[in-house]
Amino acid sequence: MMRSLFAIGLLVICSSAFAAEKTQALDGASFGNTWPLTFEKATVSCVNGAYAFVYDTATDNRYPLNGMASSAVKSGKMEGYDLDTVWKDDPNYSGVKMSISPVLDSALSLCK
Repeated sequence: MMRSLFAIGLLVICSSAFAAEKTQALDGASFGNTWPLTFEKATVSCVNGAYAFVYDTATDNRYPLNGMASSAVKSGKMEGYDLDTVWKDDPNYSGVKMSISPVLDSALSLCK
């Protein structure tokens, strides 16, 4: 009986570790003209050490930033919205988006 309880307890602890999400607040104003999103206040996150997301803090909508997160959203394994709907066009080049690197780099730093 004690072994069963220990095994269940260990499983619960391990499961919660796999659902870990690290977050960091970002303010678009601090990035100046390089801020690539249509909202100014954001939170970046890394889920399970691999899935990078950005949240619009005003709406709490979550957008995938890397391929792992995009695939998980498209397959329905994780919730999220299409990043293209909030990703600004580059004012200097027609049909090109601004670099998402400042936001992606912040999220990926949480995955380490």
